[in-house]
Amino acid sequence: MNIPSLSKRTDKELKLLFIQILSCVYGVQALGANIYIYANGSAIGKILWLNLGLDDQLAYGLDKVFAFLAMALSVYAIIFKKSWPCFLCAAWFLSLSLGKLYNGGSFSAPYSLFAHAVRYASPLALGVYFKQAQIAGFSYFDFVKKILLISTTSVFAAHGVEALFHNPIFIDYIIRFSRVYAQIKISEDLAKNLLYIIGVQDILLAIAILFPRRRWPLAYMAFWGFWTASLRTFFSPQYGLGDTLIRATNGGVPLALFILTHLHEASSFTGNSTNQSKGGELEAPS
Repeated sequence: MNIPSLSKRTDKELKLLFIQILSCVYGVQALGANIYIYANGSAIGKILWLNLGLDDQLAYGLDKVFAFLAMALSVYAIIFKKSWPCFLCAAWFLSLSLGKLYNGGSFSAPYSLFAHAVRYASPLALGVYFKQAQIAGFSYFDFVKKILLISTTSVFAAHGVEALFHNPIFIDYIIRFSRVYAQIKISEDLAKNLLYIIGVQDILLAIAILFPRRRWPLAYMAFWGFWTASLRTFFSPQYGLGDTLIRATNGGVPLALFILTHLHEASSFTGNSTNQSKGGELEAPS
């Protein structure tokens, strides 16, 4: 059976593929959050313990329960195309980012709300899609795409700013990866200079995808998002898996947007148009 290339897929098929990729990376993100919180706890557990005065074992026990429920709800939402679990999970991921911002104590804490935007925007976008796809004659697909474009811009811009201000963990990643895997010794000063380049790159990419011709910036962002996520596992093979998986949407969302954008831009150069489903509607994928 031949699988049609992107250029031969209809508009409806591309949108379905977009939703399927988004669902997949969101599920991987939920699994990663579960692994990470079971090993390290989260900002919510810390607030329950330090701010609300719960016993530390109870606080972090509840933290793990919340993480498991979020993963279970994510699976349920993806399988049964339900919007309300997506909205609950979006609120939970948002609370993790707000909790990190509130607790502070790390270089990246002030940027967390923006640097983690795709984590809560992905379930939010899926929830909007599943909700509106059930209403005949009415689609919010463009709104879903805008949610993800804005959140991707936020993530890359925030990480770009962190790089420009020399986030210490970024310096460690560059030095350790270069020495361990590339057998190249890089000084701290050189790592900082590289971070200037990376920071400018991330901010320019964040701006570029706000313009119509965005498919190749999105393709590079997908690669860069997956690559930087995988660095967590390279940096700590024993404990970095959760850190990597929770960042699946950093590369997965640009990848999904690239696939959706690819045919639209390619067809505009050739003057061809894609086949639209009746009334511009799109059914929920089965």
